[in-house]
Amino acid sequence: MTLIVDVLCGLALLAAIAARLRAGRHARAVVEEDGVLVDGNTNSDETYHLAYIDAIRANHHRLPKRFPQFVGPGQIAYPGAYHWVLSFLPDRAIAAIARHGALAGDLLLGGSVSALLTEDAHVTTGAALALAALYLVSPALTLVNIGPRSFHLTPRLPSQLLYGSIIVIVLATHGRPSLGLLLLVVVLLASMLLTSKFSLQVMLFSTPVLMVSGRPLVALGCVTTAAALATIISRGFFARQVRAQLEHLEWYVKRQREHMVRACRWRELWRRLSSGDVRGTVQGILVENPLTAGLIRHLHVIALTAWLIAAQPSLGAARSAALAFTVAGSVGWIATSGGFLRVLGESERYLEFALPATWFLFWSLPRGGALVLAILLAALYEVVLYVGNFSVLRRRRPYFVGLRRDLRDVLERVSAAGGGTALFVDVTDAYAVHAYKSVRAAMYNGSPSLRGDSRGFFDWFFLRYPLVDPSHMDEIIGRYAVDTVIERRHALSQAGSRSPAFTRLQRRFANPSYVVYSVSERARVDDRQPGESSIAAIAPDAARPAVNPLDVASHTSMRETSVWSRRRGRRGSAASASAASSGVADRLRPRTA
Repeated sequence: MTLIVDVLCGLALLAAIAARLRAGRHARAVVEEDGVLVDGNTNSDETYHLAYIDAIRANHHRLPKRFPQFVGPGQIAYPGAYHWVLSFLPDRAIAAIARHGALAGDLLLGGSVSALLTEDAHVTTGAALALAALYLVSPALTLVNIGPRSFHLTPRLPSQLLYGSIIVIVLATHGRPSLGLLLLVVVLLASMLLTSKFSLQVMLFSTPVLMVSGRPLVALGCVTTAAALATIISRGFFARQVRAQLEHLEWYVKRQREHMVRACRWRELWRRLSSGDVRGTVQGILVENPLTAGLIRHLHVIALTAWLIAAQPSLGAARSAALAFTVAGSVGWIATSGGFLRVLGESERYLEFALPATWFLFWSLPRGGALVLAILLAALYEVVLYVGNFSVLRRRRPYFVGLRRDLRDVLERVSAAGGGTALFVDVTDAYAVHAYKSVRAAMYNGSPSLRGDSRGFFDWFFLRYPLVDPSHMDEIIGRYAVDTVIERRHALSQAGSRSPAFTRLQRRFANPSYVVYSVSERARVDDRQPGESSIAAIAPDAARPAVNPLDVASHTSMRETSVWSRRRGRRGSAASASAASSGVADRLRPRTA
């Protein structure tokens, strides 16, 4: 009988792997932003990461300061460890990692936690296999339409894997790792800090809790040593990375908080519920309220809390360590769910990083029949949510596939006509130019900042991120010698205004999602007054004479070469810059007969 149960649980694990693969294929066509499905987002994140990898390759495997196809201020300060490692791999391997990296990481962590649970005699091999299967289809990892990205090439995934590995090490050693394992933890922490921006926020909330929970000097020493190691091995880039992240946060608080920060909106949720607005209530619970959205994705945390309060079991060393990581993740989640700290947003991610700990602690509590019942109830809950999520992904897939097809169509036609410099009315579309070496974008290189060579730029350039300010359209066109303006249909409808500059543009072509305009000679005139410095201190060729967008292939190639060479100094050549663009192009362009 035990053998049959083990075989059935093994088949359940295989079914969970198949379910993740199937959901991943659909999820890669449906892009999310800040936990919400956003009409029009064209997977700019993955395009950015692919371009970053190719730019590192072109720069002799060193982090570049600028993208060759972005004409604008700022310097790249995005954590580059993940991209640096991938820059040594062939494109086929990178594509495989993008498709299956999340599944492989979750399988490793879920399997490790299940293996730790089997050390306690009450968790059998069959139960461990079943728990690994449940881990793979956990809503925290699969509900992409209400949670963080899980099926794309993103540095969050390896940083989550590194943090989960640290949790597994601490649990396996019952909270008292040896000196050698502590050194390994420091290396993993340093790698995590250099891999993802969100890692720094996780450590910000985790470190105080872990210090209070026991052995404070060990916790503080590991974090500070890891930060020092990250600075040393990155040759100071980590300091630049942290500074840029703080400057971005300053910009976010001053310019974006009123538009993008949501409170929990309990009154609005109650109003919808009392008025019988079922759809609005579900929307509020799953998307608009960070607390309830986190609970839906991590329901076992609530069950765990209730169990600990009611039963008050003796935890022991390993479970006490798991509790410390659980509290650390919960503090970050609750603290950033509303109020001022909402600017550190995507609050559910704090629980997602702590998932191996919360998972281990919860499943270490029930025994015997209670364990079997808990597994069955969890399986039912996860299957219901998975089916609902999958239906959403499948229903939304055609829209996003069509949107991306239309953007490719626009850039293919602009590139075939000679390329030039494009202004995207919604800048989330601008990252797609990395796939077309003859097209450049009036776009910033680094994170939004109110300092450095970006000072004043964002207040001038944006109406409200990500929309370009329509009242400054003429000035932007002149300053960056824009040849083409690309507007996603209705991109400015929420702004309630439309620039008079559109009346002076020549409409070239349109498709179901985009309208493309050519810029007239008059619109290209740089409107700076004598002695006025450029807000975006870019190359001198920004004030070049107007060029026909239908005949700029050779001019664009020369311009890209000069800017890329100047930005890279002695580290590379113009030929490698072309390789950087063409590498992304080969992977992102659709195949034609």
